[in-house]
Amino acid sequence: MKFIYLSGGMDGLSLADARSWRSDVTKDLAKKKIGTIDPTLKVDNKFLKTNKRLMQFDCKDFEDTAEGIILKDMAAIRKSDALLCNLLSLDKLTAEQGPVGTFEELFYAYRILHMPTFVVTSLRFGERPWVKGNATKIFYDLPVAIQYIVNHQQEL
Repeated sequence: MKFIYLSGGMDGLSLADARSWRSDVTKDLAKKKIGTIDPTLKVDNKFLKTNKRLMQFDCKDFEDTAEGIILKDMAAIRKSDALLCNLLSLDKLTAEQGPVGTFEELFYAYRILHMPTFVVTSLRFGERPWVKGNATKIFYDLPVAIQYIVNHQQEL
C-alpha cells in the first residue's frame, strides 16, 4: 500500500478546518487502497475546546517541544511515498499566518528525500519559484490532484 503525507496549512486555522480537507482526501484515497498520513491527528483534542487558532499557541502549549514536533513530522514524511501539499488556504491568510511548516515539509520531501510532491494551489502562488521549484507537479484543483495520484500510484 502506498502512503501520502498530507501537508497543508494549520497556521491561522482551527483544528477542525485544518483537518477537514485531510479527512476528505483520506476517505477518497482509501477507496483506492492508498493510505494517508495526517499530521493533524497528533494534535491533542484540547485544542478543540478553545477558540484559539492552532498556531496562536506557544510550543509550551503542545505536548512536545518545537524540535520534537519537527522531528516527528519529518519521520512521518519519511514513511510516505509522496507528499500532497495543499496551499489553497493561503489566499485567506494574513502574512503572519503563513504556513511555514508546510513549506518546510515541501522542501524536505522534494529536495532532501527526492520524493514526489504534488502541490495544490491558486494561480497566485503556483508560479512562485519556491513553490514551482519544489513541486513534482502543480494542480489548481484538489480533486484533479487526487485523481492524478490514484492514476499514478504505481509510479510513486
